[in-house]
Amino acid sequence: GPRRCDHPRKDKEDDGKRKASSGTQRHQQRKSGTLTQNKMTCSTMWYNGAMHALRASYVHNTFDGEFDPSEGTYQTLLRIMTLNSSSRWDTEANTKEEITSHLQKHIIGDASEQALMKFCEYQHSVDEFRAAYPKMAEIPFNSTSKFHVTIHRIDGQPTLLMKGAPERVMQHCGSILMDGAHVPLTEDLRADIAGANDALGGKGERVLGFAFLPLDPTAFPDERLENIEAKDFPLDGQCFVGLVSLIDPPRENVPEAVTSCKSAGIRVIMVTGDQPITATAIAKQVNIITSETANEYAARMHMDVNEVHPTTHGIRARVVSGAELAEFTPEKLDEVTKEFDQLVFARTTPANKLQIVESCQRHKNIVAGTGGGGNEPPAPKGRG
Repeated sequence: GPRRCDHPRKDKEDDGKRKASSGTQRHQQRKSGTLTQNKMTCSTMWYNGAMHALRASYVHNTFDGEFDPSEGTYQTLLRIMTLNSSSRWDTEANTKEEITSHLQKHIIGDASEQALMKFCEYQHSVDEFRAAYPKMAEIPFNSTSKFHVTIHRIDGQPTLLMKGAPERVMQHCGSILMDGAHVPLTEDLRADIAGANDALGGKGERVLGFAFLPLDPTAFPDERLENIEAKDFPLDGQCFVGLVSLIDPPRENVPEAVTSCKSAGIRVIMVTGDQPITATAIAKQVNIITSETANEYAARMHMDVNEVHPTTHGIRARVVSGAELAEFTPEKLDEVTKEFDQLVFARTTPANKLQIVESCQRHKNIVAGTGGGGNEPPAPKGRG
């Protein structure tokens, strides 16, 4: 499980370090539930090549939108949203309170799955649907793979369902469901998916991709699925279905708090599992990024982002993805954490977070962290 590194006995020693330190204090932030409210709601669907806005109403106890509930691709997307999940109703909590809306119901599970489950409940009974298509095998979501896989028997056939980071899901797909038909996933269609993902992520919304793969019943009989290991799941050759975006508004007091930290000489670094475009939008909403990023400047000037330098180009902000971070030497990471004073690290893993903390410590900075949850790094070693 996650480890904490709290040393109350060192308070006086740490105070002394703060007074003696000439370096900037760094404050590492985790996004979900720290900068944002952790109250996710389904916002938009993308399927059949088009956006479909969703509308939730606590007052009228409705959740509808711009979609045809009988359309085939939508039905497939709804099926994956309902079945591919580790979340469940918190029956005890729901019986203790007067619940007047599905949106108010308590769920045991992560915030993204809660949002999906509440939307699905308005379309059909989640529990009844799951009972009709029980889960036979599963690869739980983790911060490295960034996808969640389940296998269910659907209409007599074992079927693999996947949800996760759109780019990871797309890697495993060879076709796409368009108006109920399987169509080869061409480069043009991949670009369409990427464009829809960028449009939704650019609004600061978390985006999930969904896909499925019917399995050969003779190759995957029930007795094999009962004991299947993660390495034996057939992940490639899936059919991409669509995207769902989730909105999680920033906490009202966060922009002011970030500005106050900066005024006090505390540098705020955002570290998140969200994709770079979503992370950038949220960082701008909460004042972590207040100017053009090196990424935006590089795109505008048609140059490599690693050639953009704060002194030469007057750029103070940079967004670094987990994939970029994996290519960084410690020296390159140290250069980035020293040179850019507005930093966002996106699509990170727990190991990435430790790299970032240790880089800041190599600059003789004091590092604090906020946030929590199961996606936490190993505790960094102290400096003395």
